[in-house]
Amino acid sequence: MEMMTSNELKNSLVELLCDFDLFARKNNLRYSLAYGTLLGSIRHQGFIPWDDDIDLWMPRPDFERMLSIPYVGEVDVCLKSHLNGRFLFPYAKLTRADVEIDDPFWNSCGKQNLFIDIFPLDGLPDDPSSVEHLYREALKIKNDIAKSDVGIGFEKSAFRKIAKRAYIALRGGRRWRTRSYEKMQSLWSAYPYEDSTTVGMYAFPTPGLIEIMEKSDFETAISKGKFEGRDFPIPGNWDPILECLYGDYMTPPAPSQRSGHGLKAYKVALSQVEKQR
Repeated sequence: MEMMTSNELKNSLVELLCDFDLFARKNNLRYSLAYGTLLGSIRHQGFIPWDDDIDLWMPRPDFERMLSIPYVGEVDVCLKSHLNGRFLFPYAKLTRADVEIDDPFWNSCGKQNLFIDIFPLDGLPDDPSSVEHLYREALKIKNDIAKSDVGIGFEKSAFRKIAKRAYIALRGGRRWRTRSYEKMQSLWSAYPYEDSTTVGMYAFPTPGLIEIMEKSDFETAISKGKFEGRDFPIPGNWDPILECLYGDYMTPPAPSQRSGHGLKAYKVALSQVEKQR
């Protein structure tokens, strides 16, 4: 396989995003650019120069409906989630079969393909202390899900993997993971997106980050943001969202704090592409 340049990697990601955008529009699914992808659209009209991934948000009702629709794309892609057994965590990955990546965190789980992350937005309680408690619980559940799979993480030695298998068995094996999914579902079921005034992403929470964003900022006058020469949906009132996530988001971080995921990508010959669906 031939290693791709950074520009080739980013072009492949944009092609994947275009494919998803067409699928979403055909099926009337709401979504928007998220996190560094949204920031890149506003500040750079494309990728943050040192970034190399794409993130999306989708309201919980649309996210659940998306997972129930057979994904038919223009390229050989696969929508992976914990519901179809193709992904561990309770968000979704859209992958393309003709690009493989080298990602140290995920490699022990087997071959990895280039992907876009799709994160569900869920409702939040009105009380800030209840929000903090919810995020703490969600983080515990996320960690339990990660611990329930021997392939997740950076364990290299055979001894550490054997020890992790024993720990997983002690906690109940797959039943432990199933219980964790049920606990996570109970969190977002308690605060339906449709009935909430504030929303956040806690299906895969980041330690130390509590997202509290006004739902109206997402739903009022959804607009289009430039990203690598194309238009994609962004929240109508993106300023308070980016301020919540990044503070002074228009000021780039110091050079020492600029880091991407360091992905290495490889183009797979058509004769070697394995069908994902």
